[in-house]
Amino acid sequence: MASPSTLRSRPTTAMAPPRLVVLRMIAPGLATSGAIIRKTTSRGGTIAVVGLERGVEGEAIVQITNEATGHYMFARAGADGSFAAEIAGRDKDRLAITVSDGAENTSDVLSLEPASPQGWRFGVIGDSIAAATHTNDICGGGDELMNCLQKRLGAHDSTWSYAAGDKSWSISRLAGYTPAAVISAAADSAKWEDALSQAQSIFLTETDVEQVNQVFIGLGANDVCPSFGHDYGGDLTIIAQHIDNTLTYLTNAMAGRPDAAIYMSGTPDMVRFRDVMHHRQHNFVFTSCQALWDLDVNSIQAEARDSLCKGELGFVCDILPANLENELVEAFINSEFDQNNVDEGPCGRVLSSANSAAQRLEAREFNIALNQLMAEKAAQYNGQNNVSVLFTNALFDVPVEPYMVSQLDCYHPSRAGQLQIAQTIWKGLNSAHARTDRYFFDAFENPDKCSQEFTQWGGQCWVDGGAQRGFESRIIGSGRYRLAKNTSRNRTHWVERTVGDLSAKSAAWISFKHRRIRVDDRGDRVDFYVYDADGADGRLPGWVRLDQFRGPGRDVGVHTGRYYDLTPYLSPGLKIRFQTNNAKSMKDGDGLEWDNVSIFAW
Repeated sequence: MASPSTLRSRPTTAMAPPRLVVLRMIAPGLATSGAIIRKTTSRGGTIAVVGLERGVEGEAIVQITNEATGHYMFARAGADGSFAAEIAGRDKDRLAITVSDGAENTSDVLSLEPASPQGWRFGVIGDSIAAATHTNDICGGGDELMNCLQKRLGAHDSTWSYAAGDKSWSISRLAGYTPAAVISAAADSAKWEDALSQAQSIFLTETDVEQVNQVFIGLGANDVCPSFGHDYGGDLTIIAQHIDNTLTYLTNAMAGRPDAAIYMSGTPDMVRFRDVMHHRQHNFVFTSCQALWDLDVNSIQAEARDSLCKGELGFVCDILPANLENELVEAFINSEFDQNNVDEGPCGRVLSSANSAAQRLEAREFNIALNQLMAEKAAQYNGQNNVSVLFTNALFDVPVEPYMVSQLDCYHPSRAGQLQIAQTIWKGLNSAHARTDRYFFDAFENPDKCSQEFTQWGGQCWVDGGAQRGFESRIIGSGRYRLAKNTSRNRTHWVERTVGDLSAKSAAWISFKHRRIRVDDRGDRVDFYVYDADGADGRLPGWVRLDQFRGPGRDVGVHTGRYYDLTPYLSPGLKIRFQTNNAKSMKDGDGLEWDNVSIFAW
């Protein structure tokens, strides 16, 4: 190939190209299609043009013109007809190629069109909700509390993101993109002021064969949720400018691209969220969500204190309780809660107990006004440069229920919550979308085995089976189900629940927290089963054990748990069961407690 040092780039006013004196009266021809190719250079701002061997006539002069800018340059081919050149330009510029010989014979023009992307890409602009922060709210059995918090606080469960996850129900998947085609710039603590920089970072990843033609924006929650005492005055004006800057950039960047679209969602009703969750014991450390949001060291659960002492500080908990409290509180402060560089819980302007009713009302009015502003801006920019800009406020109207909320922080969405958010937003954007999500939840707030909040199961009661005498099977006052064996006889007892008809679903998962009690022998065991009605994958129909909680050992705290994939067992009558072993050693109240049973399917 010819050396790039032989190339020159000039504007249209440049002198005529150098000529070789060759006695010839026939114009040189261009090579067949594919012999001359273009590609984006690694440093950007230029387009590389490469002629393969015999791409043009040997030692011919190749003129390359950028039709968008009018600039052109010349390259001399080698004896084998190959050449290489770079010309200033952008991926979308069209180039014109002509070939001349020394006798001033010139070929016809060959047009090099911008490369068509081999696949369009989907960008995500968002905050910690879109980043799936704290969505994985389960710690495995045997982990002490501080180990659990160190693993989970600040962690992202990105494959379960409502916007950018790899599940079939995520917004990017529902929009028709594969997980490999999704670029997420979502970041913890992001507000509308961060939207433009996130948008720019997405488009910096483009190449001539991979370009973005659709973007989702999930921002606003942190604008509603600044620190305690914040004055919202003037915020909407500032945010409006950030929205203008972002939508102007995006509609220009995607101008003329096929199916170009920007999807926007309003923020949830944060005050209603607070009203539902503040009194609930829905976390691993504090006696209520309100105590967690306030980081109230006087409201740490006894179980949490015991777990920390067992695993981290030992006997010193008896003499240095302040050290324990400070370590727990610092773990939360150093996580994503520290979004405003202040030592307080999340969303202080809404969730802090120091807010008055009037202050919460002001926050809700700002929440509504911000969503209205986003709706107006979407309508204003819709159709600009042939880019659709669509908005839905459906998320604001969804009642918050505990199974949607992470048990880690009483604030971010759980995995079930991510599913709910995705389905709600997409239905709001596309009314024809048929939702397939279903939820089953029991937090044992009511001692009646046939009563539970929020969801309807196929079987409304937990049903006992097996031997009846010598067993404890009940919902205890702390809001957990306890199954324990109090007899040395070789008997077993179980508790089961019918979930419902999930035969038409494509996937289902279950999670629950659990705690072993007095299982001090290898024979002490409680098993967890799911009923396999059809015996798929070579199995016989019947109960399949998914886990066993055995001794020796006991769990301290209320944080241990696990997710289980129920997809292989979907059936018209899906059931779950907890069953004791029949060992003689299991006789002194040995057993299992569990709570926050959450099943979600799609």
